[in-house]
Amino acid sequence: MRELLRQHLRFFLLATIAGLALRLIFILRFPGVSTDSFVYGDIAKNWLQHGVYGLSGVGDISPTYIRLPGYPAFLAAVFAIFGMEHYRAVLVLQMLVDLGTCFLVADLARRSVSPRAARVAFLLGALCPFLANYAANALTETLEIFFTVLALDLAMLGVETLQGSSLRPWLECGLAVGAAILLRPDGALVLFAIEAYLLALIVLRRKDRTRTGVSAPHLLRSGLILAVVSLATLIPWTVRNLHTFHEFQPLAPRYANQENAFVPLGFNRWMRTWIADYTSTEDIYWAVPGSAVPAEKLPSRS
Repeated sequence: MRELLRQHLRFFLLATIAGLALRLIFILRFPGVSTDSFVYGDIAKNWLQHGVYGLSGVGDISPTYIRLPGYPAFLAAVFAIFGMEHYRAVLVLQMLVDLGTCFLVADLARRSVSPRAARVAFLLGALCPFLANYAANALTETLEIFFTVLALDLAMLGVETLQGSSLRPWLECGLAVGAAILLRPDGALVLFAIEAYLLALIVLRRKDRTRTGVSAPHLLRSGLILAVVSLATLIPWTVRNLHTFHEFQPLAPRYANQENAFVPLGFNRWMRTWIADYTSTEDIYWAVPGSAVPAEKLPSRS
């Protein structure tokens, strides 16, 4: 990737400036600090100031496990450096992380297709309005996308070096996957996808040895290292939940509910029979429990 940057420095410089400009427009004109942002921020603030991973209540702080610790840890680091609840600094840092994602996407395209595809991929990523919009929201998406792409890029590097003896790319890939899981539970899908690919290589090797000269034991070691390192990142969080709540919770509750809190399962099942758009999610689904459901906003299909 360094050689590609040297050869096309002007292109990458101009595309990076364009990407920065696009993200700054979103940050300055459409910054997103939502209710979920404040939940993450409250956890980060209590963790930083009181050493309690929990939510503020009436006169006390209640330990919680409704959110994985990845994003609160990021917010706590930002608050410690730039000041408490400095969400503008959060968005600016996410902008830089998102541009880093564009370089990773370019490297992934270079490895899997060609240097020319890498330049196209970088430009598409830099000017992608969806990525820019995510960067302007104080939520997990920007960091999750970064670590997902990093994990895939490292997996591609690992595949390229499978015939060698180095297992370092799989160790680093495991750390990236672990970071993705600690941000959002669906980060585990990255682990399943990469492990499925390694399994496919083993099957192909059994059918046709000419298609891969890599030994099955080496492939198994690579997959084992990836799985162990990825899942090891969850151990402190799981142990904490066992100690605090006496409950085995390696991720976060499916419905992001507090321990023993009421979950409106009937409402959730009803929503799944007709919900098909983001507007209904924000106006209807996220209003429950706690707020009235605006009946006039219910679509006819409901």
